[in-house]
Amino acid sequence: MTVAFLMLAHNNLSTAGAVAGALGAGRRPIATHIDARAPMNEVAAFRDGAGDGMMVPRRKCDWGLFGLVWATIDGLSTLIASGRDFSHVMLVSGADLPLRPIAELKGFLAANPIADLIESVELSEKRWVMDGLTEERFHLYHPFNWRKRRGLFDMNVEAQRFLKVKRRLPRKLTPALGSQWCCLSRATIERILADPQLPELKRFF
Repeated sequence: MTVAFLMLAHNNLSTAGAVAGALGAGRRPIATHIDARAPMNEVAAFRDGAGDGMMVPRRKCDWGLFGLVWATIDGLSTLIASGRDFSHVMLVSGADLPLRPIAELKGFLAANPIADLIESVELSEKRWVMDGLTEERFHLYHPFNWRKRRGLFDMNVEAQRFLKVKRRLPRKLTPALGSQWCCLSRATIERILADPQLPELKRFF
C-alpha cells in the first residue's frame, strides 16, 4: 500500500512546509493547497521546507465554507493527474503534527485495502450537531459567513424561515455531516471525480 497525502495549509507555513517535507520523504506523493490569502514570503518559506511536493492551484478558504471542499477536490485531481502510484490519499492539516509513524498507517491500509475512512452521519441520526442548524444547513441559503458576520447570518435565517424557503436537494442526495478529515481509496476518489452529478453538487453547495 502506498499512501499519498493532501495537505490544506493556511498559516504557520514554515512549520507546515517541514511537515510536508517529512510526509513526502522517499518520494511519497504529497500535494499541498495553500490558502490564497497567505503572503508570498510565507509561501516561499513553505516551499523551502516542503521539497518537491506538488502544489495545488490556490483558492480563498474560510472555516465552514465550500472553498475548503473546492481546494480538496482540486488537490485530489492534482494527485490523480500526476500519474504517481498510490492506493489511498489521506487529507491532513498544515496546522497539525502527525503523532503516529507512517508505517503504522501503511500497515493498517495493507490489512484493509478497500477501506474508506471518513466520518459521515446522516441528519436523521441526530447525533453530530450539538448546537445550531441541522436540516436548515441544506434547505436554506447561506450567503453570510457565520463566524465573520453573525448578525447578518441570523437575520438571513430568520427571514427565510418567515418566507418558508426550502431549497430542493439534488436528486439522490442524502444529507450527511461529519469531519472533513479523511483517508480515501484511490478507487473511491476516481469515482468521485468522474461522477456526472459532481457539477450539480458543486452548484448546490
